[in-house]
Amino acid sequence: MNVTRKSSPIISQSDINSKIQSPKPNNDLPDKPVVVIESRRGSLAINLNDLWQYRDLLYILTLRDIKVRYKQTVLGILWAIIHRCL
Repeated sequence: MNVTRKSSPIISQSDINSKIQSPKPNNDLPDKPVVVIESRRGSLAINLNDLWQYRDLLYILTLRDIKVRYKQTVLGILWAIIHRCL
């Protein structure tokens, strides 16, 4: 079986620089932002309607966090026991 390798062409830095185009300035942007996002009541505002609407997601994420935390604890205890036995 004949295997031939093709060599890749060598590209110089000047070739790369000639192909890179400088960005054109965009003067079409407005002076003021289009959308302004502000908080309603400080940084810890809790919208109870949103919590109620996404209660299933909150439940699933909470259970996942609890499972992972205790699973790592059990694995850590088992690892300590197995490590001493070896």
